[in-house]
Amino acid sequence: MNFYHSTMNRDSIIKCQKIKKRKFNYYKYLSFVVRCVNTNEISEGNLPPKFPGSTVQAPYMGNGVYCFETYKAASRYQSSGSVVTIVCTNSFSLMDLDEPETLLELYLKINTVGTDFINKMNDPESKEKWQAIQQLLRNWLQNINMNAPSVIVGILLFFLKEIMREELADVVKKKYSAIIAHEDAQSYFLIVNEKIITHFC
Repeated sequence: MNFYHSTMNRDSIIKCQKIKKRKFNYYKYLSFVVRCVNTNEISEGNLPPKFPGSTVQAPYMGNGVYCFETYKAASRYQSSGSVVTIVCTNSFSLMDLDEPETLLELYLKINTVGTDFINKMNDPESKEKWQAIQQLLRNWLQNINMNAPSVIVGILLFFLKEIMREELADVVKKKYSAIIAHEDAQSYFLIVNEKIITHFC
């Protein structure tokens, strides 16, 4: 299975057989949100794009290697870049965030397991804000066309992994916009587990 990554560093990636993973400190980001953003703002999806001191905004889907399903989609992503082919094992797990069944399954998990974890929190103010984050996620999973913050997918993945202790799929798929999923929109693929990558060419 091949994925395609748009980059300015194609030769270096192929030569070293290494790729730079997108990294963002969601722990610091959500700690800042819970400390400094009021519950109403969280409920309305008015979240900051980054935390103080961060030089980059929270990425669209969280941490990992961003790529596309086709060479054409990757080549159109940035006009001055080139494309690296990421060759992966044929066997890997996929979380498709455009599939209604996946969204329902995630909603039910967040509604039950997520609630259990939040209920165990000791600080009442933090608990209230995490409940607001949880509700924001539930609302979005029920209606992905809602007016959600651009960081919603990254928050979802952090919530699953760090709050609920769920094992993430090797690859996550989501159409460009977390807010409006057009029928003809290209999908991002986020390789979460780099162990499925065999080589770059």
